[in-house]
Amino acid sequence: MYIHLKNLIDFFIEPFVEFIKDLGIEDTTISIGFGSVTWFQFTLIDLVSFVLGFIVLFLFYKLIYVLLKSFLGLFFRGWSK
Repeated sequence: MYIHLKNLIDFFIEPFVEFIKDLGIEDTTISIGFGSVTWFQFTLIDLVSFVLGFIVLFLFYKLIYVLLKSFLGLFFRGWSK
């Protein structure tokens, strides 16, 4: 199941990644920290993949939640009448 979910996420992320590669800014480094201390250091392509991956996962799980809530609500409301 994990492989299928990863393929689904990659399907939605790939156009954005290709667009960033076409612009030639995929190696742009974003650092978070101060002075000589760096807490996090991401390339732009990693950051975009990370954020869009979480958005796709959130929407996927939200869809499952809404479908289950609707189905179970109809199922249990039907029994109570």
